[in-house]
Amino acid sequence: MNYITEVTAFFDWVPDVELNTDAQALWHALMHFNNKCAIKVDGVWYWRYRFKAPTKKLLSILPFSDVQLSRMRRELIDKERIVYKRGSGNQSGKYTLIPFDQHYVRQTVSYTVNQIVGQKEIEVWGNPLPLIINNNTGNSNNSYHHHPHPREREEAGPEQTADALIQKHFMRPAYPVEVEYLAQQLNKREASLIEEALKIACSAGQPNLNYLKGIFKNFTANGIRTEDEYWGHEAVRDMASWEKGGRS
Repeated sequence: MNYITEVTAFFDWVPDVELNTDAQALWHALMHFNNKCAIKVDGVWYWRYRFKAPTKKLLSILPFSDVQLSRMRRELIDKERIVYKRGSGNQSGKYTLIPFDQHYVRQTVSYTVNQIVGQKEIEVWGNPLPLIINNNTGNSNNSYHHHPHPREREEAGPEQTADALIQKHFMRPAYPVEVEYLAQQLNKREASLIEEALKIACSAGQPNLNYLKGIFKNFTANGIRTEDEYWGHEAVRDMASWEKGGRS
C-alpha cells in the first residue's frame, strides 16, 4: 500500500461519513503502526496484512481511556475501515487496515529471518490487480471498487446481494456454491448478520464457505438470528473473559 495515497483517500472519504474525530485519530495511529512494521522482501516493501498495535502503546499516543479506545475501534469496524481480531489471554489483539485502493490483494510471501530460523511466511498486501476496464465507457477504473449502497442491496435479490457481499469482503469473485448458500441464509436471517459472518471469516483468515458454515452453525447453536443478538452474545462472552482476567 502507499501511505500518502491512503491518507489522501481517507480525507476524501471522511467528509461523507459520520465518523467521530477520536476514531479518525485512531485510524491515523493504526496507519502509523502498520507502516512501521512493513517488511522488505527481495528489495520490495510490503505492508503486513495483520499487525499488532498494543493497547498500552495506542493509549500512550491517544487521549483515550480503555473504554473509549474500544468504542472508537468499534466505529472503524462498523465503517469497514479495519478488522480486529481479539488476542487470547494477555496477548495483544491484531488489526487489519482495509485499503481504500482495493486493487491491492492479500497474499503470502516468504522471507529469511536468520540462519537459525530460516524461512518464514507472512501475509501482506501484495501486488495490485490489473486495472478493471469499464466496458460501458472504455475507461480504466483506477479508483476504487464500487460497494453497493445499503439501498441497492435492499432492491437486489438474494443472489445479487450475496454475490456483492462476498466480493466486497472476500475481495475476489464469488463461487456459485457460495452465492447459493448465502442467498439461502439471506432468506432467513438479517442481511447485517450475514455481513457480520463474512467479517468474522475474514478476521480469522478463513474467507471460504466451510468456515462460513461453521459460523452459521454456531449462530444457530446460540440462538443468534439478528445482529443485535450477536453483539449481545459477544458482550456476555467479553464479560466472562474480563472476570477471568483475560483482557486483550
